[in-house]
Amino acid sequence: MDTCIRAGYYEQALELSNYAARLERRLGRNSLIQSIANDVKNQRQLLLENLLDQLTTSINLSTCLKVVSYLKRLDVYTETELLIKFLTVLRGEWLDNLLASVPNANSYDHVTKIMELLRNHMFDVISQYRAAFPVEDFSSRAHFKKQESQSADTSLFIPHHSSIFPCWLSSRIDRLAAILDEDLKLLFSPENVDENTDFSRLEAILNQFMHLGLSLSRIGCDIRYPIAPVFVNFIKKSIEDSINSSTDKFLTRIISEFDSTHFAKSSFIKPSTDQAFIPDKCETSAPNTGDDAEKSASIDPPLSLMQSRSLALYCNAILTVFNNFRSCLPLNLSYDVTEILNSNLNIAYSSINDYKKNIDNENREQNVENFCALFLLDFVPFLNYCLKSLFPVKQLAAYLGNEMVELEKLQIALNLNVIVQH
Repeated sequence: MDTCIRAGYYEQALELSNYAARLERRLGRNSLIQSIANDVKNQRQLLLENLLDQLTTSINLSTCLKVVSYLKRLDVYTETELLIKFLTVLRGEWLDNLLASVPNANSYDHVTKIMELLRNHMFDVISQYRAAFPVEDFSSRAHFKKQESQSADTSLFIPHHSSIFPCWLSSRIDRLAAILDEDLKLLFSPENVDENTDFSRLEAILNQFMHLGLSLSRIGCDIRYPIAPVFVNFIKKSIEDSINSSTDKFLTRIISEFDSTHFAKSSFIKPSTDQAFIPDKCETSAPNTGDDAEKSASIDPPLSLMQSRSLALYCNAILTVFNNFRSCLPLNLSYDVTEILNSNLNIAYSSINDYKKNIDNENREQNVENFCALFLLDFVPFLNYCLKSLFPVKQLAAYLGNEMVELEKLQIALNLNVIVQH
């Protein structure tokens, strides 16, 4: 039996073990037979260890099924115990060790390699689990009666087999979500972004994640839905933090600019409630085809913004944020991004308006008033146009399943009443 185990002849080793067990039942009083039976029991432990070791390595489906079959025939574990050991201790730990071996010096390489390994090996582990532990066979296993014979108090602590795999998969999803969240922050958070940051990598990470989810969906384990909020929340927070920071910098610059820059007079009329949602106003080199995607390809800011260096820098900062995330910007963030812009523009306008109230010079007050007109009549409409280019109405209608007329009620547009309220 020892020779069979070390040579990998597990079938023959099991046959010898079963034969020794039959001899012990028939001739157990014989000291020689008893000695042989004890030696065989020790070899069974060696056989068990060898089989378990097989499941902690990279093995194909057929080998895995054979090993699990041998373990079931050894009758050491109940079906549920073996299932838990298979997912968590054996294949689970092997997968964990594989992921832990990925270098994390470069966050992009780390997260992409993690998803590549999961796409290849998690697919295999789940396929092996499904083949080795078909759900419909659980109630018919002979050795499953061991668990049923336990006391009621003890059985309460043994999880039902139907909940084991979902719990294991949920823990895997949580770990991947934590890895994604950490690496995305290291790569693209505003405090870690500089002029060398390549935001196309965010789209590459998202595409690889979608590929991972699509691969696992073939075996009924599509993880895209539970993990997608990681990307959505990260993009939302990054946009919000970046625009908040840009607004703070703008307010720091603009106050000093009022003393050194003269702004052209403009006819400024405070909007009424009926005018709350502003029309598009920008310069574009593309013909008006009615196609949002085509028009968004060549948007130019109004030349009037060049009157204010601070406003031009503020505009560039917001456009940079939009350009960084536009290739992977979720449509369900349309309302949130609109609210972020409304809030920041309101803060900017209110701060400038407060400054104007404290001015005792009529000429300076008029200069600030001219800037407010530039801000509301040129800058805000341009941002509104950019917003509609980021979230085309046709795509929103298709996404929400609503008529385009109904979308107007969702207020996916900058609101002058919100911006100028104090």
